[in-house]
Amino acid sequence: MTHLTLWDHAFALIVFIGYPLFSIFTISNDIRDIRRRGEPARVSSYLEVLLTWLFFAVCLIVLWAWLSRDWAALGFRLVDAKTLAISFAIALAAILMFVLPLRGLARNPERFEGLESQIGDFVEFMPRTRKEEAWFTGVAVNAGITEELIFRGYLIWYLSNFVHVYWAAVIAVFFFAFAHGYQGLKQIPGILLVSTIAVALFVYS
Repeated sequence: MTHLTLWDHAFALIVFIGYPLFSIFTISNDIRDIRRRGEPARVSSYLEVLLTWLFFAVCLIVLWAWLSRDWAALGFRLVDAKTLAISFAIALAAILMFVLPLRGLARNPERFEGLESQIGDFVEFMPRTRKEEAWFTGVAVNAGITEELIFRGYLIWYLSNFVHVYWAAVIAVFFFAFAHGYQGLKQIPGILLVSTIAVALFVYS
């Protein structure tokens, strides 16, 4: 068990409680701004999310290096070929199931109408133009790195100081869903499923 510092508690409080609450309370204003200004507001929202999670990730890396902690605790470790292959196969299956169906939505009004019935007002954040698509892709790639580091690496490590690692993994699933609660209640089941897959992969590998 690692000695937790005040910085660890502050980071956890801000990233896992503070910022998600801020997002939930400001999402309505962001949606109104996008409806009013269109592409500039949408790109601005992408940039805000990208820079925020990148900032959190950099802060975590600096904190880890400053305290001379083991990087393996965050998930930076080599695994055997079999484990890597199985993990890759599961990740690929998840991509085929969740990501590919979203391809082609941009610049397709008819499909946006169907999507709106599923995700409600959050449809306003979906990219409509090539510029928006490029920024949206950047946000997705950034999230795949920074959120993995923070919600799987750091959060599971942090919670493991209080409960068994498997309980920490279970709790981390729900924290991830809470952090994305701004997407609306309808999206929570899907977010929980994606979070469960990601956490299971992290613990397994």
